[in-house]
Amino acid sequence: MNVTGRRWMAPFAVVTVLGAAPVASAFEPDDVDVTVGVMTAATLRDWKDKASKGDLLAPVVIGRAYEKGSGTAKNPAEAVAWFRKAVGYGNPVAAYFLAGMYDVGKGVKQDHKTAFLYYKQAADKGIAAAQDSVGVFYGSGKGVTLDLTEAVKWHRMAAEKGYAPAQSNLGYFYQTGMGGFSQDYAQAVKWYRLAAEKGNENGQYNLGLLHFRGEGVAKNMREAEKWLRKAAEQDMAEAQNDLGVLYVLGGDGVVANPVEAYKWLWIAEKGGVVRGKAAFDILKGQMTADQIKRAEREGRAWIKAP
Repeated sequence: MNVTGRRWMAPFAVVTVLGAAPVASAFEPDDVDVTVGVMTAATLRDWKDKASKGDLLAPVVIGRAYEKGSGTAKNPAEAVAWFRKAVGYGNPVAAYFLAGMYDVGKGVKQDHKTAFLYYKQAADKGIAAAQDSVGVFYGSGKGVTLDLTEAVKWHRMAAEKGYAPAQSNLGYFYQTGMGGFSQDYAQAVKWYRLAAEKGNENGQYNLGLLHFRGEGVAKNMREAEKWLRKAAEQDMAEAQNDLGVLYVLGGDGVVANPVEAYKWLWIAEKGGVVRGKAAFDILKGQMTADQIKRAEREGRAWIKAP
């Protein structure tokens, strides 16, 4: 299986609201998204009323509603304006979300240096997701000078707080021996597993690969299948590809299954990953027309499923 580990995925927020006004003291982005997810035009008006009375959480919720288009039309520029207002109150939730807007150029001109500054502002307040993002920026040299030692430091801060994307990123450093680490597959397995068990697709994918290769853990094709499938079912195209290759190969308790292999390789190809093309071409030459039709039908059904 010609596969490589996957690194640094942009995270989406763990935060604490700070400020003088009496607001929730440990409100996190997931809580914001739950609120925004059921937002209506009426509840948005209620939040704006709260904002007018000095509620420091309200501008974050309102900004996120405009960003997501919940209870109102999407308006990234308006989202940025509300996030800026909350940042002015010293709210690290808003700093994190505003950093994300600069990172991708949503509602503002893309500016990685400014994104880094806002991520760092939130990270310095102890926000795990922001700490992980700072690690990503140091590790890629995006918006700041490349510094793998700093990357590891910030990933570890977030990982030790239980933030799954950071745990996966820290596992990557142990797997590769980057950032001043000695290569340590056992530690890589430990951190990938912590992330994987929280549902992080990167951790699931890399844990599956280590089980396939027998690195840091006994080689176990069933465990490889289990974790690659979990990541594949989260629509990670790399995992879909490698799961397909696994079903081409079979062995050690995993039954070779050409229809299932073709299905996942086909789905991965639709997702833009074509590194399993050789296996795909071999399958096409070995399968009947009916088998191929079935595999493609199942693949289309999977893609369309909610």
